[in-house]
Amino acid sequence: MRQWFEFQGGEFLRFSGDDDVWVFVNGRLTVDLGGIHSELIGSIELSADGNDSELCLQDTFGGAAPCQFIDVPVNPNGVNEIVVFQAERHVTESNYTLSLRGFNAPVTTCESVCGDGVVTPDETCDDGLQNGTGYNFCGTNCTPGPRCGDGVIEPELEDCDNGVNRDGYLVSEDSCAPGCKTPPRCGDSVVDFQSGEQCDDGVNDDSYGGCSSACLLGPRCGDGEVNGPEQCDDGNRRNGDGCDVSCRFERVPA
Repeated sequence: MRQWFEFQGGEFLRFSGDDDVWVFVNGRLTVDLGGIHSELIGSIELSADGNDSELCLQDTFGGAAPCQFIDVPVNPNGVNEIVVFQAERHVTESNYTLSLRGFNAPVTTCESVCGDGVVTPDETCDDGLQNGTGYNFCGTNCTPGPRCGDGVIEPELEDCDNGVNRDGYLVSEDSCAPGCKTPPRCGDSVVDFQSGEQCDDGVNDDSYGGCSSACLLGPRCGDGEVNGPEQCDDGNRRNGDGCDVSCRFERVPA
């Protein structure tokens, strides 16, 4: 039998048995009734500090040995263990009883400490003394503080934050790339062919020879429409067909 208890002082254990009985407290043998014998009755009561605890023994015929005081190794500020071993070796009868008093302490509760730097199951994070100190640190209640991915744009630290931040191209106002950065977009002066851009001059004002606001080629020589300084535009940029490579008229031999 094993029993764990929070030491209060005055804990009482009473036992009887007609063969081996051993009682250990925190691993130290305090009662030794080993061997085959008639029924013996005994008790042990822990003192206020464990020292001079009282051990009393008597047999079933009323014979009693003088009580003695023993030192029991108890931890007054922690959890203790008492263990009772009993073996029955008689072949005709068996006698054994055990009663405990004061060993059932109230059930304790464990509470996490937010700010100790240890993440417990009811905490999302715990940065210790840095809790609540700012961006990318844990909050004072051990839940994530301001960070990329919380759906709130932190000025001067984030370009955007839609809570997911996995967009590879700007397709709407709330598009956002990893790291809370603005994703590649039309107008960033980088041609993103994978996203369908034909050009990107950073201006994209649909000017002649430039790029459109959709990052498509703007009016130009060879688009089949006469615009800008063009005299003609036959949809190609070849000489010898009446409209030269500069979209100017040319003489064609009869």
